[in-house]
Amino acid sequence: MRPNCNRAGWWVVPLLIVPLLTSCAPSPPRASQPIAVPVTVSRALRQDLPETLLLPGRVLPRVQTPVIAAIPGKVLHVKAHIGDPVASGAELAVLDSPATSTSRTEARSALIQLEQQAAQLGDRLPSAPAAPEKMTAATAQLEKELQQRLLQLTALLKPHLSLFPGQNAAQQEQELLRASHELTRVQSNLAQLQVQSVLAQQVNLLRAPLLQSLQAQVVQARQAVRYAEAQAQNTHVSAPHAGLVLAQTATPGLPVGPGTPLFVIGDVAQVCFELLVDPTQARQVQKGQLARVEIAGQPASEHPITQVSPTLDVTAKSFTAAIELDNPHGLYKPGMTGQATVTLNAHPGVLTVPSAALLHEHENVYVFKIAAGQAVKQPVKIGYSNGTRTEITAGLNEGDTVVVDGLTRIEAGTPVHVIEAERAP
Repeated sequence: MRPNCNRAGWWVVPLLIVPLLTSCAPSPPRASQPIAVPVTVSRALRQDLPETLLLPGRVLPRVQTPVIAAIPGKVLHVKAHIGDPVASGAELAVLDSPATSTSRTEARSALIQLEQQAAQLGDRLPSAPAAPEKMTAATAQLEKELQQRLLQLTALLKPHLSLFPGQNAAQQEQELLRASHELTRVQSNLAQLQVQSVLAQQVNLLRAPLLQSLQAQVVQARQAVRYAEAQAQNTHVSAPHAGLVLAQTATPGLPVGPGTPLFVIGDVAQVCFELLVDPTQARQVQKGQLARVEIAGQPASEHPITQVSPTLDVTAKSFTAAIELDNPHGLYKPGMTGQATVTLNAHPGVLTVPSAALLHEHENVYVFKIAAGQAVKQPVKIGYSNGTRTEITAGLNEGDTVVVDGLTRIEAGTPVHVIEAERAP
């Protein structure tokens, strides 16, 4: 039988080993210092923060005039094309119009005939005595001679009286016959003279209205000739003013009628920059506001808005505003596009921070500013923002440093390490 001591010693050894193993085990790690989060920061600065409106626009000629055909015919020659500069009155095209040439010939012929009729009016009317007093004297003379002839004839008819003593009956009969003929002649002359007198009076009454009517016809004929000449002149289509040919539909052989469009001429010595204004922004754009104009790479320049349309352009679904630009060197071409920046409110000298530094929590806005190497949650009130920088009306002072990049890695009290400072605008 084994002694009992051996069994007891088996339990003593493990109890002695456990404290030894416990003393050899590694101790738990001690708490380390918090790691600073790298962030990008910017300073709150005072600066002008103009409130602007960016409007698209296009260049239009100040004046553009359609040139249309005034007569029927067809295009014979075309002497100007799109893009050509033209002077006022320059010939653009020539039309062939046989009907116009015929009308001019007929009008001239009618005028010549009427002028000839007016010149020959006196010859075509019965002649009248040169003066009324001469006709009166001739009538009195014939009446006196008629009285004498009547007395002579009366004496011859009385048998007991003889105005021709020494004549026989046959001779007296011949003398009576001769006196009768003379009386008839005097009566005929007197009647003819009386008829001429009456006719002269009638002619004098008719002469004035006849001449007046004929002269009116001559005036009308001259107007018809002038109109026909003007119509013939319309075969030469000319530019209404100096400018550029902006559009052209005239081609040789094209049949045209009155009103057919042939060209569009634009005056580009001064152009109009037309701006498109969204209906929601229409009340913000006013005549006289300054706008910074940038067109197709040309140097930017400031000009006042000269006109604002009160009605909506249905085609563009927007309102329009206009800026007049001098263009003596032809730098601006019709159709060029660009933009105008309109300053609505200058907001001078306001405190601003980058818009990226702002955080929103329900209706509240805050930033993380840096104080003693830690992020501090700072509520702020904001004003106008141009998208890049925002006005701070309360909560910060000029020069305060705020976190711009790294906001998602920090919270209030987080140590921060500035790795980059955003450059001031």
